[in-house]
Amino acid sequence: AGPPPTPTATPPPTATPTVTPSPDADGDTIPDNMEALYGTNPNDPDTDEDGCADGEEIGPNESLGGRRDPTSFWDLFDVPENGPRDKVVDLFNDIFGVAGRFGADDQNGTAIINRNTDPLSAPPPAPAYHPAFDRSAPAPGGDPWDSGAADGLIDLFNDIFGVAGQFGHDCQAPP
Repeated sequence: AGPPPTPTATPPPTATPTVTPSPDADGDTIPDNMEALYGTNPNDPDTDEDGCADGEEIGPNESLGGRRDPTSFWDLFDVPENGPRDKVVDLFNDIFGVAGRFGADDQNGTAIINRNTDPLSAPPPAPAYHPAFDRSAPAPGGDPWDSGAADGLIDLFNDIFGVAGQFGHDCQAPP
């Protein structure tokens, strides 16, 4: 018989890494530890209350709410024309809603409803002024929906063309 076989060393077991997902208290798909980076509220899925969840707004697809500022109400042109905002920029509620208020102004900020009124408040019937239907001009070189707050006049270029440029954009899907 020959010598006994040489035992081979058994390699130590390889540890399987475990990935622990980061907490996301508000369910907006932005981990709580990243919310400060974007300036968003880790306890509110829609920091700016514009209808798009924060995670949608930082996404890459602008027609699905992305490439926006999750801290600016003014970058989604979804207006409350016939009831609550529906998270879709459409022809009847939004484009016609803004066009139906063409020329309305806030009397240089002195009207009862003016550029400083809460844009989430219920609007008066058209053709009256309401800030949810009004935006200021986009920043030079910026995207057409990256507009500033209401400027007090519902006009063709900033408002009617602005809402038309967002036609079909929606934030209906979860982020």
